Amino acid sequence: MNIVNSIHRHEWLKPAGLGLIFVVAVVLTVARGQDSATNAKAKNAKTPNNARSKNDANSVVKSRPQESLVLEFVAKNHGELSPLLQSLKKRQPQQYARAVRELSRVEQRLSSIRDRDEDRYALELKIWQVKSRAEVVAAKLAVSASDELRSQLEKLVAQNLRLRVQLLRRDRRKQQDRLKKLNEQIENFSSPEAIDRQVKILTRSGRTTESPGKRNNVTRNGQASGPKATLNTTTKKTMTKKTTDGNAKLPKSDSEKKKPKQSKK
Repeated sequence: MNIVNSIHRHEWLKPAGLGLIFVVAVVLTVARGQDSATNAKAKNAKTPNNARSKNDANSVVKSRPQESLVLEFVAKNHGELSPLLQSLKKRQPQQYARAVRELSRVEQRLSSIRDRDEDRYALELKIWQVKSRAEVVAAKLAVSASDELRSQLEKLVAQNLRLRVQLLRRDRRKQQDRLKKLNEQIENFSSPEAIDRQVKILTRSGRTTESPGKRNNVTRNGQASGPKATLNTTTKKTMTKKTTDGNAKLPKSDSEKKKPKQSKK
């Protein structure tokens, strides 16, 4: 069975990676460019410059910021793809636009993982890097068979599988921890004491609830509090101050006010 078809069928190549078909197209494009170097003069006579291909590539790639982000991501994480992408942009604009879209989805997915879990992001990024290199080697192997390329491919495949197993074990540990917590909750809610605990919580919260209109009417020492109590206390203090003042006079009663004055003879 052809090595490219065999690898393409494996599940490890499918998620979050650059399509093998695209990589093969890139490598074949570069190979064609190298093989046709002797016919450069004749080709230039028909097409004086590469303005047409550049215009095609620019029209196909709709989002310039997206393209810049993809190129930066590739240069940082898989530098070998950078010259292949540039070659593809010149010779096959449609394929280049497809590659940018695929790589943009990869970058967005990894960025989303990084925001949630830094450790998982580092592992997922490593998986993509190894898988992407394996795809490039597989594409080269499809162009020209080589024992060295086959050996490189086998090592990359083995490394990628080890990383995926590591990721799966990490996910399994997280699931086991979550399952343990769920079992503990089920056990707590299923116990006879669970009913008593809930009843005590509900009754205790009911006793501590007070009416807002009656709150703070009585202090700890039994004295009244609130607006009226404050007013009575202020009045008593005023009366006490007036009686203790030697120059102050007590207010007259009603009987004293009505008593007629005696005339002097």
